[in-house]
Amino acid sequence: MRRKTGLYSEIIFTMAVVVGAALLLGGFLLLKLTETELLGQRVEYTRQMAMFVARAASTPNAAPKAPPNFTMIKAMLEDIGPEVASWDIYDRYGNRMTPRKKPSPVLTSPDKALVQEVTYYSQTVHRVDYKREWIPVVSPASGLVTVATPLRSSTAGNGVLLVRFSLSEIGQQINAARNMMLLYVVLYGAVLTGFGVVLLGRAVIKPVRQLREATSRVTDGDLSTNVAAHGPGEIADLANSFNAMTDALQKGREDLIRSERMASVGHLSAGMAHEIGNPLGAVLGYLELLKSELEPGRSKEIVEKSLIEINRIDHLVKELLDYAAPTGEQQEIVDPADVLRESVDIASHQKAFAEIEFSVDSPARIGLVRIDPHKLMQVMINLMVNAKDCLEDSNTIYLAATRQGQFAEIVVRDEGCGIPDDVLPHIFDPFFTSKPQGKGRGLGLAICQRIITEAGGKIVARSPKDMGTTFTILLPIERDG
Repeated sequence: MRRKTGLYSEIIFTMAVVVGAALLLGGFLLLKLTETELLGQRVEYTRQMAMFVARAASTPNAAPKAPPNFTMIKAMLEDIGPEVASWDIYDRYGNRMTPRKKPSPVLTSPDKALVQEVTYYSQTVHRVDYKREWIPVVSPASGLVTVATPLRSSTAGNGVLLVRFSLSEIGQQINAARNMMLLYVVLYGAVLTGFGVVLLGRAVIKPVRQLREATSRVTDGDLSTNVAAHGPGEIADLANSFNAMTDALQKGREDLIRSERMASVGHLSAGMAHEIGNPLGAVLGYLELLKSELEPGRSKEIVEKSLIEINRIDHLVKELLDYAAPTGEQQEIVDPADVLRESVDIASHQKAFAEIEFSVDSPARIGLVRIDPHKLMQVMINLMVNAKDCLEDSNTIYLAATRQGQFAEIVVRDEGCGIPDDVLPHIFDPFFTSKPQGKGRGLGLAICQRIITEAGGKIVARSPKDMGTTFTILLPIERDG
């Protein structure tokens, strides 16, 4: 199996290719333009030099068949330097007029065409033979520019000066420039690639590695893992999506654990109803009978205390049965506003709420929801009892019922001591309580949550520091009232 390359390697290779290709393309285009400009300047220079020599050596007042001043022409061309490759003088028929010790080479067709053009039009013409080489490791590009110009300004009868200039110097300059350009591409490309790798490493590689490490921790079971959402927009969105995923997984796991715990409690409660309920009823009956037969005294006092404790056990069993009992079969269509007002009316006449004031904010109608009204009243009274137990300086419980879109919202709020942050996530767990021993069994809120959940609703608690506790119930509205 082929080994996969790392993200760093992929980025370095990709950046090197992209930066190198861009710099090479720009460099070669610039060299092409430079070469064309140098070649044009060189051609213009050679034309001017050839015309200057021809004018200097022309003899306008000489006889029509007088020969050109070969000595002067030779001296002037030699003064130009080694860039003059060769030169010759031809008559209008293409015959060589330059005196040579060695036989002159045959006039080529292109040169002959230049001579004929000068003879016919009596103007300077040129031809460029230049081979361009782009690969810098080969020999420099070379070539010639051939300039043909008349020797007399008044007539072409005295001959045509044909001068060949070397273009090897241009090839050498371009070749040196290409080598310098390649060195520039390597050095500048390395610097750009290095900076790009550093910046991308900070903006992309580091967040990706953090995501990979966080994924490994999640795989090991740590669903509380979160990553910082920084970097480019896409990376930050990916981190936010990862955090949302872990939060959803953690919530799902907590819900699953809670459901399993509730199911276990339900099975336990059903078993306790059969195993404890009947013997407990018999014990209560015997104690009541014994109490009625005893005279006032120590024995009767012990029986009365035993009855109190047995009644506590009986109450616990009933709460467990309420928790385990299904509620869906008895659901009705009711308006939560009516149930709220009835619950407040019942609570206000109980001795436990004698010193409590109720602040109710509710319209006459909200909408109809499907739930057992007795169970919903049980939830509201349970929340009011909890609110009363938390009150310290205030004696007011605030209740409200409103419509939020397609949901009926019921709010129960107090200004008491609040719920600590470490306790708040567990308040709906069965048998979890923060009250003193004997004050609660940790089933009230668990039963409330089960009732609301089975009705398709939701119950949540918020407890900002030093601002009391707020319970919010949301129930889906089936139709308008």
